[in-house]
Amino acid sequence: TPVFVSFFLALQGLAAAPAPGLLQGGLGWFQDLSASDPYYVLPLLVTASTWMVLELGAETGVATPGGGAVRQLLRLLPLLFLPFILHFPTV
Repeated sequence: TPVFVSFFLALQGLAAAPAPGLLQGGLGWFQDLSASDPYYVLPLLVTASTWMVLELGAETGVATPGGGAVRQLLRLLPLLFLPFILHFPTV
């Protein structure tokens, strides 16, 4: 996880110092990659895809004791993270 955290911090710093390529390098409705998605499509796609991956991966832990509680927690995690990622830059 230290690698992913360092990637996140590097991209966050890159978005804070608007590089010319980020200001006009987007596609479709998100032209400015240093700004958050104005229509919230990307955060909702991230939440839905995370939920789908966790839901499919949780099938393996059903037979373990206490697996039901873990599965319910995995179902809630993407929804709990959604308010935090709504205003992230689109980078």
